[in-house]
Amino acid sequence: MDMERAIIHVSGVVQGVFFRSFTMQKASDIGLTGYVVNLTDGRVKAVVEGSKGKIDALLNALK
Repeated sequence: MDMERAIIHVSGVVQGVFFRSFTMQKASDIGLTGYVVNLTDGRVKAVVEGSKGKIDALLNALK
């Protein structure tokens, strides 16, 4: 399986208390590894690794 890495920045109304937690749980459920952090400018950054299909599934869930 080809592993890819994606760096995702989410902006907008993502400051809800559970958005970072939601993102981490969704990535884990999909089978991705990585981390999610809140940035000082209000965005959320996710760095994930896995197959392109799994990364695409996470991107769709975050929309």
